[in-house]
Amino acid sequence: MVELKKKVGYEIDCEKTVYQYAKMVYDGEITSEQAVKSMVKEVANAIEDILFEDSIFEGIIPKKNMTDTVLTDKNAVRDWIYSPYEYWEQLYSEGICTIGRDYLGDPTLYANREEMQSAMLDCGTEKYTTTYRNASLEVWQFVHEIAPGDIIYAKKGQSTILGRGVVTSDFILVEEPEVVYDAYTKDDFLQDVYMSEERYNTLAALLLTKKNIILQGAPGVGKTYAAKRLAYSIMGF
Repeated sequence: MVELKKKVGYEIDCEKTVYQYAKMVYDGEITSEQAVKSMVKEVANAIEDILFEDSIFEGIIPKKNMTDTVLTDKNAVRDWIYSPYEYWEQLYSEGICTIGRDYLGDPTLYANREEMQSAMLDCGTEKYTTTYRNASLEVWQFVHEIAPGDIIYAKKGQSTILGRGVVTSDFILVEEPEVVYDAYTKDDFLQDVYMSEERYNTLAALLLTKKNIILQGAPGVGKTYAAKRLAYSIMGF
């Protein structure tokens, strides 16, 4: 995660009010001051309260075409777009941004983005990607490139800005406390479920061999209860 100084702004269209004007400033068509004034006029009911400053354009060097790499001045304040998804209220109240993907372990231990991408491919836990190209870029930039002083815009969908924050810390690894479960054995199962030891041994062997079993019975007789405890006993907790 990174810590933020929170500033909530108005809903704006990211492409039209930030990148479009950044390109015009970069190309010398208008000054930063003129761009800010123009942006404010495009945002309804925000003429006096909008939080844009000239520095929003610092370090942005627009692409010449979609195949080019985005170039930035590493010493300049950079602007980032961030999707908090359903966690916006929680993240806003705590003043932080998080990246998730705990399955990677400590993301600072990967030597480069390619190594991180390879680890993601090995895990294969995400539904909407097969290459993990963008996913690895997100994590790599979050850990290694976002820096104190940068601006993060939290967005919803393609055009709605939820808020704006100033980064106040480097990446902070937050390790979740290890969860320790009580042991659950075959003896515990036989105490909880009305079943003979012989039948238990048969069911456990079938499940380990065939990977599935079918429990048949009327509603309310305890099929789910028994199935869960059978699984607990095999896992050991």
